[in-house]
Order: sequence, then C-alpha cells, then structure tokens
Amino acid sequence: MLITGNIITAAEAHAWRLVSRVVPSDDVLNVSLDFASRASLSAER
Repeated sequence: MLITGNIITAAEAHAWRLVSRVVPSDDVLNVSLDFASRASLSAER
C-alpha cells in the first residue's frame, strides 16, 4: 500500500489483520474515547 498507493476498505484492513476492530462511523468517537480512557489507565506514571 505504501508503494502502490492503493486504498483498501476497513473490511479489507480487518481481514488482512492490519486493524483489530472496525466500528460504524457513528461510533468512532465513543469507541476512540473509551480506548483512550483505558489506555491512560495503564500508562506509566
């Protein structure tokens, strides 16, 4: 993809295991905020 510039769909990225999760566009903000919240709990202090 870096060499060819080809664009793939979210479903293709998921099938190729480039991403671990695909969510509907209406849920992206809430899922992202939840992920950030959980990640911050395990951050080094």
